[in-house]
This record gives sequence, C-alpha cells and structure tokens, in this order.
Amino acid sequence: MKHLIFHIVFFSFAPIAQQLSAQACIDSTLIDADVLCAELWDPVCGCNGITYANDCVATFTGGAVSVVPGECSGSNGDCIDLGGIDFGACDMAMGVALINGSCQFLSGCGWEVDDQNYQVYAFESLEECSFACDETARTQSINVDVQNFVVFPNPSEGAVSVAGMRCDVEWKVYSCVGELFCSKRGPFLNLELPRGAWIVAVENGATHRVIVR
Repeated sequence: MKHLIFHIVFFSFAPIAQQLSAQACIDSTLIDADVLCAELWDPVCGCNGITYANDCVATFTGGAVSVVPGECSGSNGDCIDLGGIDFGACDMAMGVALINGSCQFLSGCGWEVDDQNYQVYAFESLEECSFACDETARTQSINVDVQNFVVFPNPSEGAVSVAGMRCDVEWKVYSCVGELFCSKRGPFLNLELPRGAWIVAVENGATHRVIVR
C-alpha cells in the first residue's frame, strides 16, 4: 500500500516541478501591482526576450529575474542568458548559448518552451558567443588615445555616429558574431547600419555595443 501511495505522489508532482523549472526566467512573486514604476523609457531586454520600458517594469510588472540594457532585437546579439530555462532532459545537441553568465554548449529536447522559441538566441560556436556576450573576450588594453571615444546610436533611423576620435585612429564595426562590417578613421556621423546588434571597436582598444532597431 505504501508503495502505491509513493508512486501516486511522485507522478502527481513531477509535471508541476517541470513547469516551475521551465518558467524560472519569470518569478511571479516579484510581480507587485502596488509598485508604481516611473514612466521612463530606459528599455531593457528581459531574459524571456521581451522588451520592457525600464528595469522596474520588467521586475514588478513582468516578473523577469534578469535583464540586459537596451531593447531586444530578437537575435543572439541580445545575449539573453538561458540559464533559467529548462529545455528538458534529452541529450540532443542544440548549439551554444549564454548559460548562467558564460558561453556553453547546450543540450535538451528542443528550443520551444512554453510557446516561446529561444533558438534565435543560440550561436553556432563558442567563439561567436564569446565575442557577442563577453566584454573581456573582445576588449583589450587601450593602446591609443581615445579618451573622448563616444558612440551615439540612433536606433529609430538605423544610424550610428562616432565622435572624439583623432583623425589617424581607425575604428571598426563588427556584427554580433564577429564579422567585420566596415572600418573608418576619425570622427564619423550617420553611419547607416542594418537592424540588429553591432559592436563599434577601436583596434586593441575600447568597444561599444549598440542595437539598431
């Protein structure tokens, strides 16, 4: 009799445990309707791939347990940390993703969890993931005079401006997976970029990551 009761309890609670694990990105206990968030547009991208007006809205309205600055672009350049998502106990190799702060190979049963497809946040290699998501992987010591190196993104117009550069200093624009898009020297205004995540970098120097909507 005890053996029968044990199995009834086990099979009753297993689906609940799986559901809670799959929704680890969203913590419903954080949602609090009594918290009045400022009407400020300082967008953040939630771990569920949804753009929120600011981190307060993401936490107390959306229940997102982690966010990254800027709007979600719907690509792996968002660097969404998938460590809180349960993709199942299958051994299928799915690709590379940002897991709990580091780039790792990911296995599971499939990219779709709770009607959300997370495949857009996957990378083909550890190198691509590290370049897009790990600042230390692409930022070296600054060997050039770039004290006033400033990037001004204008996402609504798909334009990026770079100011404060000496005329002899070269800077480059890379895609979120490390492919060189273009290179320029000195200050530059209204560089048009396609939609997505981009990295503006001074060779062997500082980097800035921007999202073009």
